[in-house]
Amino acid sequence: METTALLLENIKFSYPSEPHRQVFESLSATIPLSGNTMILGPNASGKTALARLLGGLDSPTAGKIHWPPDKRDCAGDFGWEPLQAGVVFENPEYQFQAFTVGEELETGLIYRGADSVARMQEVAEAAGKFGLAPLLEKRLQDLERPQKLTVLVAAFLILRPRLLALDFSLSCLENRFLEALLEESRKSQGPALVVTSRRAEDLALLGPAAQVYLLRKDCLEALESGAGDPGIAARLENEGIGLPWYAGISAQLRGRGLISAVIYGQEAEFIREAESVKIENRPGD
Repeated sequence: METTALLLENIKFSYPSEPHRQVFESLSATIPLSGNTMILGPNASGKTALARLLGGLDSPTAGKIHWPPDKRDCAGDFGWEPLQAGVVFENPEYQFQAFTVGEELETGLIYRGADSVARMQEVAEAAGKFGLAPLLEKRLQDLERPQKLTVLVAAFLILRPRLLALDFSLSCLENRFLEALLEESRKSQGPALVVTSRRAEDLALLGPAAQVYLLRKDCLEALESGAGDPGIAARLENEGIGLPWYAGISAQLRGRGLISAVIYGQEAEFIREAESVKIENRPGD
């Protein structure tokens, strides 16, 4: 991974359909390209707008996004131009450009100038790595939502982006693919992931090494505490972040040192720990 960062400088942005409603009036922030980033925000906080700006789908109406020089030599290695940034939204069917899984994985490579041999190699490697080989001939419309997201994210990973913005909760992905995605992001040539979400579970899913921000009006505020902080549930609730059903219970148990976290990636993890506490602390013990 690179050790440089993406700089957002005094970004002003409004959607063309609503030019008088400013999503950002003067947003300045630094997004690391040397690790993964979690951006938490409630509904209508600008998460999707930020993802679109990072992915290059929209341009600021004022201000600048400064990308550091790209020192990768992927073009020389693969014979096609790698992608600067990509973005995947929570409704993948709106982004599909093909009919079958195999065709979708190949589409971006065609746009990037890869020849047929390179496309075949890249698709076969990605299909094996991400568990998509049995689905290559399947129609995209016949897939379940987690599979659709897997295909679209995998199609972007094939293109070797420097940054990949995911504008949905990681809990929407199947566990096996999520593990593979995080493994890719840890590689030297892997993408920096930016996850924009309104769900607290993503804190645990992205992992403790991720930089976490709260998105407020024109401000990305670093969140110093993590999923294990007994006060994290109250803090996130005050910010309008969606909490799992068990957050009140887990916050109390964590405050007493009985369990390891307040927010878990999967509710089953909380249930296992809570059940062990129930057994070990039954009345009369």
